Amino acid sequence: MVKIPENLRNSFVPGLPVDDLISIYLSAPGDEVSSGKFTSPESSAALAANVFGFFLHKPYLLPLIPDVSSQEPVAVKLEALLPFPWNGGRHPCLDALISTKDSLIGIESKRFEPFRLKQHKVPASSYRRDIWGSNMYRYRKALEEVWNDDGGYRYLDVAQLVKHAFGLRTAVHQDLLQHGKQPILVYLFSEPRHWPSTGRQINAAEHLAHQNEIDRFCELVAGDEVKFVALSYSNLIRAWGQHSDQSVRDHIAAIVERYPETASQCART
Repeated sequence: MVKIPENLRNSFVPGLPVDDLISIYLSAPGDEVSSGKFTSPESSAALAANVFGFFLHKPYLLPLIPDVSSQEPVAVKLEALLPFPWNGGRHPCLDALISTKDSLIGIESKRFEPFRLKQHKVPASSYRRDIWGSNMYRYRKALEEVWNDDGGYRYLDVAQLVKHAFGLRTAVHQDLLQHGKQPILVYLFSEPRHWPSTGRQINAAEHLAHQNEIDRFCELVAGDEVKFVALSYSNLIRAWGQHSDQSVRDHIAAIVERYPETASQCART
């Protein structure tokens, strides 16, 4: 039996299926656990695990996501791998994947990542394959914008979002369990006030620039097969805090206590 470090267990709020969640993250791509990233106070994966892990075995309690879902979820997965239609390479892995009767909803969670300095990474040439269908051309256009440089995106990882959109599109066409569903990519972002390691402030101008890039990307890909929705954690938590089930409200209270940034609009207000 693998001995689980206490600091890893302490990364979860009360009431979660901790052993099951640890097993998921130990076997997931990305090396979140052994690298120490998961236990970092900056971890977006840990935030997503805490928010959605509560519903891992009880998806029927998962509240509706504002502007996204209108049906009761039937399954919730964490660290969900969506294979591309080829072998080899790195396939998209979403922080959470929610299935309803008619929709497949992928969650990409962000906290401090948008505000870190980045080096431009050229997307894999395989993304340029003409296999995504005629109603994904806006995502392909967005990818072309950042191919040789950052395309003016300083905060938003456009290549990653396009990769996830391609993964969701593949799933609803090739996975028999998801066939014919509406693919929806949700960019779920936090709005932290400062860096936990240094205390340096993340100012209002940075949050506004991040939001402007989100708006630009939303406008660019609107109308494609994979619906794109951007949502702040604070708006999600505000909506979920009104849930009729007491256990869900208690869970949301625990999230806000652990992650105060989810309780307000932070630096942008």
